[in-house]
Amino acid sequence: MIARLLSYRPLGTKIYSLEHSDQEGTLCIQGVVVHQKKEEIDLTTQFTVATIKELKTVSPPVKKARLTLTTEEVLLKQSPQTGTDTEIIAATYPNLDLDAFYYQILQTGTQSYIAICRKAYVEELIRAYRVQGIYIEDVSLGVTNIGVLAPYCGDTQLYTQTAVVGIRNKEVEFVAEKEASVVETYEIESLRVPSTHTLPLATAIRAITATATITGNLEDRNKNLTRVYQEVATFKKIAQYGIGVLLVSLLINFFVFNSNYKQWQSLQETLQVYTNQQESIKQQQTVVANKEAIVKSILGTGFSKSSYFMDQLIYRIPSTVLLNTCMYQPLRKTIHPGKPIHIDQGEIRISGTAIDKQDFTNWVAAIEGLDFVRKTTIISYGVQQKNSADFELIINLTDDATH
Repeated sequence: MIARLLSYRPLGTKIYSLEHSDQEGTLCIQGVVVHQKKEEIDLTTQFTVATIKELKTVSPPVKKARLTLTTEEVLLKQSPQTGTDTEIIAATYPNLDLDAFYYQILQTGTQSYIAICRKAYVEELIRAYRVQGIYIEDVSLGVTNIGVLAPYCGDTQLYTQTAVVGIRNKEVEFVAEKEASVVETYEIESLRVPSTHTLPLATAIRAITATATITGNLEDRNKNLTRVYQEVATFKKIAQYGIGVLLVSLLINFFVFNSNYKQWQSLQETLQVYTNQQESIKQQQTVVANKEAIVKSILGTGFSKSSYFMDQLIYRIPSTVLLNTCMYQPLRKTIHPGKPIHIDQGEIRISGTAIDKQDFTNWVAAIEGLDFVRKTTIISYGVQQKNSADFELIINLTDDATH
């Protein structure tokens, strides 16, 4: 049945509904989030907080809401009087100052339910919510909105946070104060909801379906609240669009202004490149010449000697010693452009694996006996497996061998 009434509001509507009540003298706020999707209404979120400020912690955060007041400041009476609002108010609250009080009336076929509250209290709460960044777009008093659920509940007693409501023949039959802390769970048109949240659900469904006829002088204030929120929302959207348009305009202006400047800058950079090209070429030629001289020096003085040294070392190597590396005058550091090349002059660095320690020792002794060797240093000798060990040697050559 609810699905047939969804045409009153556009698809995708999300309603935040709150009940602001007293629970044994302590503030208690029950809330639900109802989302209209396609042909159904979903109860997506329900929550309870102890202060207005805590609504900021609800996910998704509450930015606007429909508020139902059921605190001790709200009085509710049941009257057999029906008819116009004036007739019902005159029969129920004959001396009521309508300049100081808001009222709402729910009429059934045989009786009326009238809720009243001081305007000052209602406005104070609206301001309190606004201070926390929450716009109140509608206010309801008492349990008058519960009449929205009557057609979907059958003949039963329906509990809310503060009251028990009798339902008969799809209408509210009576409203009484709830004496015990009773919490029940209802399934209303496939919406599963605890009794503590039935009234916020009814308020949300009333906003979507507009089925229950509730009258009173609070309706004008609600229209004003809705208008104010719509104006604020419209202003925010216009401000966002305006800022976006301004930023786009500034960007376009920036690109147009810089177009010629970038062209001029590009020409200046090209000119600077051509101006410095000759000097750069000369510098590169000098660097190349220096490197060629270094390479020729190394090749001219070191190649024949290094071959001789390596031949002598390898000639004496036993079969139980395997070489991994053999470097003559190794580099100290990685070569960098424009930096001097540093080598360990007069040094041969060897690494490998020895299978027999005695053969290795004899080989090292044989190396030390060579006429071009000044000193042999074992940097490391570590057993890696049962029958083998990794080693590293540094062989320092005599001064005569390096010149």
